[in-house]
Amino acid sequence: MAVTLARLDAEVHSAGAVGKDNLGDVLLSELERFGVDCPHLVRREGVQTSTSVLPIRPTGERPALHVIGANGSCGDAYTAGFLRGLSLDRTPEEAARLGFACASIVAQGLGTDPGDFDTNAVLARAEA
Repeated sequence: MAVTLARLDAEVHSAGAVGKDNLGDVLLSELERFGVDCPHLVRREGVQTSTSVLPIRPTGERPALHVIGANGSCGDAYTAGFLRGLSLDRTPEEAARLGFACASIVAQGLGTDPGDFDTNAVLARAEA
């Protein structure tokens, strides 16, 4: 989706995590080649980059094979931050910043377990 948006001349930023592996290298290279801003994509040691394969069978079925990998719960964290931003009457752009802030905290391995993960911590990250 990020590449498609970038090719449509949208300003695109990506946040999350990729592994310190060959697939992560290729992914970052391709995103940057298409103009996607990637400084909020962190590299995680010892975890492979999330990967999906959709083999198409002769019958047209497409079973999904997926390894969650480094980005584990970042998508859920982004969604939670985005929805919380909307519930705080933020503009969609401001809500997206909250989503990116949540995802970046989770991607950096801090997760939602530390006691300092709360709305104030996410707001501070979004404004940084």
